[in-house]
Amino acid sequence: MRFLKLFLTFSLFSFLLAGCFNFDTDTPDDSDTANETERLYETNDYAVIIPKDWEVIEKENFTSDIPEETDIAFRNNVKNETFTATATIVERDLLDTLDSLEFANRVRNRQKDGLTDYDEISKEKYNIVVGNTSQETLFIHFAARKTTSDPLLEYFQTYVTSDDTAYIVGGAVHPNEQENTSQIVEDIVRSFRLK
Repeated sequence: MRFLKLFLTFSLFSFLLAGCFNFDTDTPDDSDTANETERLYETNDYAVIIPKDWEVIEKENFTSDIPEETDIAFRNNVKNETFTATATIVERDLLDTLDSLEFANRVRNRQKDGLTDYDEISKEKYNIVVGNTSQETLFIHFAARKTTSDPLLEYFQTYVTSDDTAYIVGGAVHPNEQENTSQIVEDIVRSFRLK
């Protein structure tokens, strides 16, 4: 139980911080593209489609304020004084084996209890690609604040486990962002797949 609390704290912290800090950035080659405006970002473990013009912030370029569990961050190239839209992938070892749906429900319940002004906009059962199969999980769109003094942000999240590893794939936007920015963040999160 202690592990899950720490995991949730770190994962939410990384979502909130990713849009607020300046990172050194190195953008990988655009050798794999999804279409004219998108590119494939992949590791040995997963792949995700991101806009070509978004920054890729790799782990070695994180500031010391970013939790170690954050594996990668993607940031909108259009900066905002209040909050810049981001997407992150958080990866953590599990102490107990959980299926993706159970893990998703646990994370959702912790967020509902731990965030200020939590408002679930939508929740759907969602199938995420894992290798040559798929796993049932949740895709959640919600609004929340980390504390009462923080801005209200909209989040898009999905969750997946594989063996003893869990991933939270999420993105955050300020509600005053252009509508297409929210759609871009949602599309990034939905494009995630495990290899």
